[in-house]
Amino acid sequence: MNQGNEENLNGCRILTAIVALGLSLAVIPGTVYGGWQWSLGLGAGTRYDTNVQIASDGHPDAVYSVNSQVGMTYQGSKMNLTGSYGLGFELFQTYKNLNRASQSLSIDGDLSRMMGPVFPDNSTLHFSEMMVDAPFLPNFQSAVAPNPSVTTGGVSTPRTNTFLNFFSISESSPITARTGIQFSYQNTYTTYDDPALVDSLTNVFAIGLSHDLSRVDTVNGNVSYSRFDPHGGGPSFTYMLTVGEKHIFSEVMTGSVNLGAGAAVLPSSNHPDFISMGNMSLTRSLSEKLQLSVMGGRNFSTNNGGIANTVLITDSGTVSLSRQMSRFLSANVALNAARNYSLGSATSAGFHTDIHSQNVNVGLNYQFATWLNGHLSYNYTRQEEAGSTQGDLIQNQYIFALQGHWS
Repeated sequence: MNQGNEENLNGCRILTAIVALGLSLAVIPGTVYGGWQWSLGLGAGTRYDTNVQIASDGHPDAVYSVNSQVGMTYQGSKMNLTGSYGLGFELFQTYKNLNRASQSLSIDGDLSRMMGPVFPDNSTLHFSEMMVDAPFLPNFQSAVAPNPSVTTGGVSTPRTNTFLNFFSISESSPITARTGIQFSYQNTYTTYDDPALVDSLTNVFAIGLSHDLSRVDTVNGNVSYSRFDPHGGGPSFTYMLTVGEKHIFSEVMTGSVNLGAGAAVLPSSNHPDFISMGNMSLTRSLSEKLQLSVMGGRNFSTNNGGIANTVLITDSGTVSLSRQMSRFLSANVALNAARNYSLGSATSAGFHTDIHSQNVNVGLNYQFATWLNGHLSYNYTRQEEAGSTQGDLIQNQYIFALQGHWS
């Protein structure tokens, strides 16, 4: 994209954001319009960032931000809907060319009561839609980015205008009193202004079975198929089969494990690549106020920040601790690590990617009033690309923010 078109596009984004901000401020929290109840959030913050370009040769700067969020809930006779629209501005002290507005829109729906007599009793039907227009996508899941579908599996890429649309729909029905079946579909579309990053479209279909062995044990099996279509390249196909179990050890500890195998067919090869795959999770209340969570696994990855035009393998792990230190003060620590690397046939064809990422996040949250919260945090990211320094980077962020919420 040439500079003139990019400036015009940024101007349109800012104008749209200003209009949207005015409409957001016009919302009266708690007011009900036609069955919809509205809430409003306003926030401001500052951070010192040692790598604002998110690049191997990035520079430090102070960044100031403001944001607003409108929340919507609807409860009707046939459906329940929740939604939110978020708008934020980032203003850079030195690198003013990075000033930008970000927007996000999400809608989640429960359509279970619309299913009618064709489906068994207690069947459920849910959908989710999310659109994000931002200068980058978050690398790891966090309190700021709770939806793993909009993260990049640990990969940090340079700042560039990014648009992501994610849609999912799932249906589950009981077969017997203890056995259920689930169907799901996901669609992810991502585009980048940076021509070095790959635009893509991913479709995923999955079927799962679950069976309650007892009050504390549930076994499951899942089969999934995906197609990854990069812009300007041939499609990649993946097939996965996993079986697993969820166990409730006690009132304070729950764990799950899933193991299986996957196959990927890349455009560079007529033969599939086979890998072992799986995931595990463990949550434990160490005390009344201290919570521990451990997660890890291996999977195919397509939403990897546009760094590859084929499917990658992602090995990832997370350890997090949260503690309620007092009535108003809480603390959290999260350690994240990931490796995103190419399948064997892609490496043989000359398309080699191997990126290692580590992330540490430490935060304090304080509730000043029922409507006002303060947030202080430190975020560290280190990334190394095997065989190249192009993807290497280190980023330190020191963040303070205030957020108000009215409903």
